[in-house]
Amino acid sequence: MPLQFKDQDSIRTVLADLRSSETTLNWVLFKYVARETLELESAGEGGLEELVQSLGPTDIKFALLEVVVTDEDQYNAVKFVLITWIGPEVSAGIAKASAAGHRRDVIDFVQVSLAIASEFQPSGYDDLNLRSIASKITRVSESYQDGAVTGEKKETRQQLSRSEAASRNTKLSQISLINEGEIIDAFKAVAREDADWAVVRYSEGKKDELELKSVGKGGLDGLKAQLVDSEICFALIMQKVTETTTTVTKILLVTWVGEQVRPLQKARSSPHRDELANWLKQHVPFHSHYPATSYDDLTVESILFKIRS
Repeated sequence: MPLQFKDQDSIRTVLADLRSSETTLNWVLFKYVARETLELESAGEGGLEELVQSLGPTDIKFALLEVVVTDEDQYNAVKFVLITWIGPEVSAGIAKASAAGHRRDVIDFVQVSLAIASEFQPSGYDDLNLRSIASKITRVSESYQDGAVTGEKKETRQQLSRSEAASRNTKLSQISLINEGEIIDAFKAVAREDADWAVVRYSEGKKDELELKSVGKGGLDGLKAQLVDSEICFALIMQKVTETTTTVTKILLVTWVGEQVRPLQKARSSPHRDELANWLKQHVPFHSHYPATSYDDLTVESILFKIRS
């Protein structure tokens, strides 16, 4: 049976966004939901560093990553790499063997929407780095040469985001904040430690409008009570961190993407997160961003690990 793709229309929409120069999306990730079926798991604009966070040691997944190659003349060539991820703890068996065969099906499906410049299968996390991916691209492509000289390759450097390419203009997604002053006051209350958390969510029926959902105390347990599996929310939280004999307060921006949120909605919200973060820094500086997709992610231990890493 050939490989199937769940909700193909949504996938095509996200692939079109990945290809478009008018969006900041630069990676897309697929996961298995059955032995012969893939679905869109997530998408983002944080490059390889963000993508790696979604690749577990027991996972088998396929990812598309945008790489921008800048040569000495500041020409930015956008290339798309297909990454086949078979986690280092995946044991030999049918699933591992099937993934190798499905790679060709993934290529055929994706190339209807965009061209894949190269394929890359890392052997483990140490292999998941820019140098390895860049080496793969430049080794297989002869287009990184200056036609005015005798075929010598130019020194190239790879960048994993359109936003990092000096000669490429990008357009951030537009979000509206309903009662912006109220949201600012809620976030500042967290910074003053008058509240433990403040949560904003998408207004009902709106794709680009955020409103204040709640602000309160009760630590992480109180925050969890405000989050549901079918919603995407952004929360500013206050966390005490003790280092030897000193206790300091850290402020984190949490992106909550419930497990029942549709893949297309996830993909569209990723640029919104960055736009909100940039806006937030003007009013309340925060120390780190923390993504959460389940209540198990929202533990003191997990958050402290993120702060200290």
